[in-house]
Amino acid sequence: MQLSRVLRKLTWISFAVLMASLVASALLHVILNHPAPLLELLWPELSAILLAGASFVTMVAAAIAGLVVPRMLNAALRRNGQPATAKVLAVRDTGSTVNNQPVVRIKLEVHPPGGVPFEAVAEDSISRIAFPRPGTEVSVRFDPRTKAVALERVDSPNAKTEDF
Repeated sequence: MQLSRVLRKLTWISFAVLMASLVASALLHVILNHPAPLLELLWPELSAILLAGASFVTMVAAAIAGLVVPRMLNAALRRNGQPATAKVLAVRDTGSTVNNQPVVRIKLEVHPPGGVPFEAVAEDSISRIAFPRPGTEVSVRFDPRTKAVALERVDSPNAKTEDF
């Protein structure tokens, strides 16, 4: 899945930034072996601030990527993907919510028009009312190169459009 590759790369970048800050801290300590008295007193605080800042930046980047990247990928697939139908094979709650709606991971058997069916996994926030069950048919959009899949907006078949 494309999202897992993005998050894996982000993890490696975060690790590289942390290691670079550690190396920079060690090099500055060696270079400043005989620093000015004030810098000598402040050196432990400066190196701690450098490491904490690098860690904070990588954590914020990871958190933003974890929230934004999946939604961007789904939006791009909905906009540019090819339409298909899919049979829901399994649904699993991820434990996350977006706008008070559960984020679920759905295993699908995708049936592209005129193509060979394939299995894929989609992750999206779904209305509690329109929660798909195994065995139901849903509309999806997919990328034929990567086989990445995004659910089209799921509407409950029993949902009324008028107000109560």
